[in-house]
Amino acid sequence: MASPHNERSRSLIFFLILLLTCTAVSYLTTTWVVHQGKANEQPVDYHQWLHDELQLTTQEEERIQDFEAGYHEQRQAMLLSFEAKKQDLATILRQTSTKNNTVTHAVHELHLVHGQLQQLSID
Repeated sequence: MASPHNERSRSLIFFLILLLTCTAVSYLTTTWVVHQGKANEQPVDYHQWLHDELQLTTQEEERIQDFEAGYHEQRQAMLLSFEAKKQDLATILRQTSTKNNTVTHAVHELHLVHGQLQQLSID
């Protein structure tokens, strides 16, 4: 017959082994998930993805090239404007600790450019 002291010792050892196993599995899983995320850090080019999914013919590709050239120019200009607005807002936020008209205006300007980018994508 096992003494109560031996049963407690075995229970404690079992609990410690279980705790170490769970900790190791959690650590390994977290490390794997983070590594998977880093492996896929390249942004998805949804535009190219859409072309691939549509399986456009050579003639269809050629017909949209002129349209797309203008689109890419407009988009690039808007992206530069968007980045500038983000920088403006960041500068304003570093200089002030309260919400004021300047912050509100900068956020509004950023939203306008963001909306223009969305509209360009839709059109």
